[in-house]
Amino acid sequence: MFLKQRGFFAFPINIYKLIKQDINYKVINLERFSIEMDIEICCVQLIEQNMYIVSLYRSPQGNIDSFFHNFEQAMKELLIKNAMVAICGDFNIEMTALRSQNSIYFSNLLKSLNLNCTVKTPTHINSCIDNILVNFTNNLYYISSLEGHFADHISHVMQVYRDHRGEPSKNYNSGCNKILIRKQTENQINLFINLLKYEKWEMINRFNSGMITVDVLFDNFFKHFVNLWHYCSPLVSKSNKCRVKKKKVQWYNQDLAKEKDYMLSLYNVYKNLRDSRSEHALLAYNTYLGCKRNYRSELKRAKRQACESYIEAAPNKCKAAWEIIKQENSSGNSQAVTLDPKRINDFFLNSVHQLSNSIPPTNTSYYDLLGDRSVPSETFFWQTVEPNEVEKITAKLSNSKSMDFYWMSNYLVKKTIPFIKEPLTFVFNKCLEFGYFSDLLKISKVIPIYKKGDKQLPQNYRPVSIVLLKTPIFSKILESLMHKQLSFYFKTFNLFTESQFGFRKGRSTTTAVMNIVNYSLNAVDNKESVTLSLLDLSKAFDCVPFGIILNKLHFYGLSKHSCMLINSYMTNRKQYVSIQRKNSPVET
Repeated sequence: MFLKQRGFFAFPINIYKLIKQDINYKVINLERFSIEMDIEICCVQLIEQNMYIVSLYRSPQGNIDSFFHNFEQAMKELLIKNAMVAICGDFNIEMTALRSQNSIYFSNLLKSLNLNCTVKTPTHINSCIDNILVNFTNNLYYISSLEGHFADHISHVMQVYRDHRGEPSKNYNSGCNKILIRKQTENQINLFINLLKYEKWEMINRFNSGMITVDVLFDNFFKHFVNLWHYCSPLVSKSNKCRVKKKKVQWYNQDLAKEKDYMLSLYNVYKNLRDSRSEHALLAYNTYLGCKRNYRSELKRAKRQACESYIEAAPNKCKAAWEIIKQENSSGNSQAVTLDPKRINDFFLNSVHQLSNSIPPTNTSYYDLLGDRSVPSETFFWQTVEPNEVEKITAKLSNSKSMDFYWMSNYLVKKTIPFIKEPLTFVFNKCLEFGYFSDLLKISKVIPIYKKGDKQLPQNYRPVSIVLLKTPIFSKILESLMHKQLSFYFKTFNLFTESQFGFRKGRSTTTAVMNIVNYSLNAVDNKESVTLSLLDLSKAFDCVPFGIILNKLHFYGLSKHSCMLINSYMTNRKQYVSIQRKNSPVET
């Protein structure tokens, strides 16, 4: 990655000039972190592999403090992206023998960023000053030295056994399928808690001093929290054992087998008597039919009892019931499907844009449809929240260990909330005050669910966003705080129509169905006719113009400043599609 010429300092090559043309990559702009002599850095992202490759050089004559600061900031920006990172650099800092304060400081800095040195041997005379730093474990790569004879430094080559977010590379011949995880054991969480106890959260002091804005405040707080967790729980590889295909519910037993044998023996007796024209053939036939009816009845009873027992014993009874239904309806000839997550994600995003653009304009405005609705006498403003309120909302989250985009879970945040509730509440209050909802929290994981037709075609799938499990955990908490205040305001001033069902306490979609049924039954009892019009709007939520929502909220009494947060929440949202642990790039 580096050239060394007589009379010149080493410098990082623009690595995107060395990439094969058939590799899909994207240049990542890190120029703002580059200072000549102090740190010279460039980066590319390998799209399919979801991996960042960094080329870096530091001159021995450069400012070491400037290098440490800019290196840390650049790495935090990359490491937050939840991807593999490899930093190839001539650091001009001894990496193995920690003899100087600079070496010790840099070693501690790498540990805090969860970066590991892969080169342990001298690269220039007797010093190890060149290295490849990675944020993944050593069983995912192989590194070798190469004497190129064109420089006075020894070169190194790294082969990474991975393609996309933990999937092994096709060239990886270990025979063991691996994925990357972050453990959530008591050891990792206790270490994390100990770090949080002594954390100063300097970004809050910098904000109070007017040195940074609210967006920098939240993003720095969030990134620092995430990086501390990543330091306490580094990425480790784990065997990705294929899920054993679920066995069908076992209901056929030995008693049924004996009953079947007895029935078949009676049939053979009848057949022999019939062929010999015996006068007892009719009696034998009736006996066989009685046994057959009893056998079929026993089959149904045994199957029903086995299915009922399976559902009753299952932790998720609804899921167990659907498993049985799928088993009964399965043809056994499943179509092999190879779906490209990026292709599916592009289709989901483009289809919404196409549908939105195809909707013809109308002369009727939202204001015309509001009619003579009363407007509240009070204007809505976001209220300051207290640390105990943040803690209570967090306590209502499930204990799921399922990790979000940043490798955090409900379980982890619930364990650590007592130690961050004060600074977190301060940051949330500033977001409410200044109308800022961070882009870091606006990432959704989408799972394509098959509808019908050719399984290879993207249009035959519908997107399901995993909101409850895969939305960033901090987003759930801030959303709950916003929802609580908005709901209280709308209920207080009776702004909800009686026909509004769904996403309301005591007025679910199930309640709506019950109301329709009761209304229809009452009409029939009163000898009245009933007409029901059902409308299915294609991508209704996706196609609602944000401008109309904001205007209506303002009409109902939300201040323009309050609407800023709603606008920030709704805009610039991102998503990625996940199919069998293969993920598309995150796109807007």
